[in-house]
Amino acid sequence: YQFLYGDDTLDGTEWDRRKIDDSSKELMERNILDLEDSFSFCCNGCGECCRNRNDIILSAYDIYRLSQGLNISDMQLLKEYCEIYIGKVSKLPFVKVVFENGVCKFMKDNKCSIHLFKPSVCKLYPLGRGVKEDFNEVFYFKQDTQCGGKGMQIVKEWVKDYKL
Repeated sequence: YQFLYGDDTLDGTEWDRRKIDDSSKELMERNILDLEDSFSFCCNGCGECCRNRNDIILSAYDIYRLSQGLNISDMQLLKEYCEIYIGKVSKLPFVKVVFENGVCKFMKDNKCSIHLFKPSVCKLYPLGRGVKEDFNEVFYFKQDTQCGGKGMQIVKEWVKDYKL
């Protein structure tokens, strides 16, 4: 596996592809899972996945589903819940969920208020998703997390249930 990273960080600064955080790369390489692999996780509703993050990037489909689920326009969603910036190197737009005081704006009473139509990155948690060097195959890896119970999950079932 070769890990390909974007040319921009979430705060809009340029990445140096040669200076990728080796510990992050090692974590992904160590935790790569095939579709038939199993992993231990069962959400216990603690909400830790919705705190102290800066990496909830929305796809166009996520924006559509969120605006439909919240019954608001795409523009209202972007203005009230998101931050948009243009990558310094890629010149591509990025849309990410705003966190206030370290908490996702969609978190209400320690619960996800958009659970039925939450973004794909949230659906996938605690798995991460990447693309192989030739861009022909997606791979998954388990993120380190201290939350969740110990129920066994199978990657292909986890992904299938969330229609990713």
